[in-house]
Amino acid sequence: MEEITMKDRTLKQLLMSSSYFVLNKQIVKAIGIEAGFLLTTLIEASDGLANEDGWFYKTSPSLEEETGLSNHKQSKIIDELTKLGILEQENKGMPMKRYFRINFNKIEELVFKIQDLKNSKPSIEEIEKQGFKNFESKDLKNSNACIEKISNNKEYINNNLNKELNNNIYSEAVEYLNLKAGTKYKSSSKNTTKHIKARINDGYTLEDFKTVIDKKCSEWLNTDMEKYLCPETLFGPKFEKYLNQKIIHKNIGIPVSTQETKKIKWGE
Repeated sequence: MEEITMKDRTLKQLLMSSSYFVLNKQIVKAIGIEAGFLLTTLIEASDGLANEDGWFYKTSPSLEEETGLSNHKQSKIIDELTKLGILEQENKGMPMKRYFRINFNKIEELVFKIQDLKNSKPSIEEIEKQGFKNFESKDLKNSNACIEKISNNKEYINNNLNKELNNNIYSEAVEYLNLKAGTKYKSSSKNTTKHIKARINDGYTLEDFKTVIDKKCSEWLNTDMEKYLCPETLFGPKFEKYLNQKIIHKNIGIPVSTQETKKIKWGE
């Protein structure tokens, strides 16, 4: 056999497995290639350097020499691994050294179990359940949208209806006053609508306005108070007082209720 040359020995060393880093694909997928590279290096170091509690030290220069990762990059990756719970770090000893401990249970939990879940196929029951949830969620979303649309339309209709009813009160109340008192007030007048609106906001109805008009017309027509048969007075702050006022029949002198006033022809 030919004598093995220095060149052959060098090539042989380069081709040996000990000259290469072996990275686990699942670890790389879970935490990235650089973090996986550094973690693998620390795992190999712990195999021969860790004490009974699993602690071992590794300097930044030695890690940089083995991995090519700068001190800044190492610190960033170590912080990430620490936050994940995969790696523990403590500075201790004299002179102070950086010690590490690897949590293999956490690696299994974060890396391999997650990968198992990704690779596992859901059962028919799970698929049906998920399908029902998706349908339920979509159906509920559509239902909520429909309810919201109906609610908005209902609110729009109610607002318009209330507005129309209020406009009717303005016009009918003023027309009724003009009819009873022989006046010519306009329902479009700002001063008139202001007082009517205030009473509407208090909750009074068109019938209440007509009742007040009837009572005060029967009391003030053909008297010095006739000039006060106007919206400003009738529909003003004393509206409630006028509404609850008792009517005295001129011939009998007996107070009668509001309902009974409708049967009485005033002036008889």
